[in-house]
Amino acid sequence: MPDHKSRQTARIVEASLHVIHRDGLSGVSISKVAAEAGVTRQTVYNYFPDVESIVAHAVEHHAVAMERQLLESMNRAAGPFGRVSAVADDLIGSATHGHTDLDLECGLSAEVRLRIAAHAETVRSALAREVAEGIEDGAFDRGLDPHAAADLLFGIADAAARAAAKHPNERSFLRRAALDAMWAAVRPAESPDRAHTS
Repeated sequence: MPDHKSRQTARIVEASLHVIHRDGLSGVSISKVAAEAGVTRQTVYNYFPDVESIVAHAVEHHAVAMERQLLESMNRAAGPFGRVSAVADDLIGSATHGHTDLDLECGLSAEVRLRIAAHAETVRSALAREVAEGIEDGAFDRGLDPHAAADLLFGIADAAARAAAKHPNERSFLRRAALDAMWAAVRPAESPDRAHTS
C-alpha cells in the first residue's frame, strides 16, 4: 500500500491535471490545485515548491502513463497491423475522454520537454519494430523504412486523437479515417483491401 506521501503526491498531480484540462496552463495556480485536490495550499507547498514544478511533474506523469498504456495495448493486439492500430485506438479513445492533448510542452523547461519526448520516442521505437516485423512477414510493403513509417503512423494517430479531443462525437469517423490512412501507408502494393478497419 502506498505511503501517505505517495498518496498525497498522486492526489495533487491528479488535481493539477484536472485544472490544466479545465483552465489551461495559464490558469493553473496553487490555490486551484489545492481546491481541486481537497487540501490546503500549505499541503501543496509541502510537496511542490511552485506551480511550474507541479505542472512539470503532472505532465511527465501523464506521459509515463500514456507510454505504459500504449505499449500494453500493443502487446495485447494480434498481428503487426493490430499492434500498430492499437496506438491509434488508445490515443483516440483517451482524447475523447479528456486524457490527452495537453499541448503544454511550450510552457515547460527544456529538460522536462526532453524527458516527455523520450516517452513518445519509446512508443515510436515499438512501432518501428512492428513495422519491421510486418515487412518481414509480408504483411507490410517491403520497401518501407521502419523508422520513417513509424513516425508517419504515430503522426496519423496523434493527429486523429487531437481531432477527437475537439470533436468527440466524431470518434468513429476519425478512428476509421486514421486506420485507413495508416493501412494505406504500410499495405503491400498487391493488397488494396481495407478489411482491417472493422
